[in-house]
Amino acid sequence: MSIQGSAARPVFLDEMTPSAIRSYIAEKQGLIMPLGATEPHGEHLPIGTDSFCVLGLCERLSSQTGLAIAPSMLYGYLDRMIGHAGAVTLSRETYCAVVAELFEQFAQSGVRSCATPLPPTPCAPGRI
Repeated sequence: MSIQGSAARPVFLDEMTPSAIRSYIAEKQGLIMPLGATEPHGEHLPIGTDSFCVLGLCERLSSQTGLAIAPSMLYGYLDRMIGHAGAVTLSRETYCAVVAELFEQFAQSGVRSCATPLPPTPCAPGRI
């Protein structure tokens, strides 16, 4: 997989070997992190709608920039949806801890920035 220039198609981190990831990070130093959600949107849409939209945005951004897309996190913090059919949510504390830990792990591998098409986060500023 070439990491030179702008990608014609999205670049997915989980399609790379460890040596390709090291080369990629040495050159780009940034990732796109898709943070989705699993929740109902009425009877007419699937519960993966948020995740599908976020991944689509990430793919477009990757195609335009050559930045790789990290593996998706498809569960979010959805306190308003608890008890609805198809809603799967993490607690606010767990969500923020998981996202922060993922970013920290990427940083330990040499990643210097993570972009995510994310609505305002429920996490404290500086936590992620």
